[in-house]
Amino acid sequence: MLIVSDEPISRPGVDNVVYSPQEDSAKPHLGGRCLRRLKMYDPGFMPQYAGRYMLNFDLDSVILRDLSPVIAKCAAFDGLSMAAGCSQSVSINGSLQGAVVGSMGEVWRRLADDYSGSDQDFLYGIRGGLAVQLLGAADGVRHAQHLMSIGAAAGARAPARIVFFSGAIKADEYPRLKSIVVANAG
Repeated sequence: MLIVSDEPISRPGVDNVVYSPQEDSAKPHLGGRCLRRLKMYDPGFMPQYAGRYMLNFDLDSVILRDLSPVIAKCAAFDGLSMAAGCSQSVSINGSLQGAVVGSMGEVWRRLADDYSGSDQDFLYGIRGGLAVQLLGAADGVRHAQHLMSIGAAAGARAPARIVFFSGAIKADEYPRLKSIVVANAG
């Protein structure tokens, strides 16, 4: 396992790459989470892992079932794997991104020095020139907001393997959300 973080981590069986977006002079206009996600496409980043598959997902995700089928599908795809968006107006979500390290340098090269939006807005804008695979409900990749909108019974038809929490969730929604996520564990 590889963890990219802004602090050293010492755990058995875990490789750690220390990276601080605030100290990155390559794209100083991008901050925090967005740059951390896009940095994996920089061909000069982590050369020791070049050629290895990297799946990046948000740490506030809830893993409910075995992710092996999701990982295998991503690793078998020659291009960029991403979570599908949670609505018709948002077709991709940056909560899950995967590619072979060093293989998507075009993404980094196309990131203009004056771009200041989110990683998913950027990837949405350039996706026409990339091979992109979207992972959604059929793969067990779900969004909490979508599960809340369709309810537990409807969501359980395609049990979740991993649930992402994109956007803000109000504290009074947590009890309902918990029951829906548990119902979707299959």
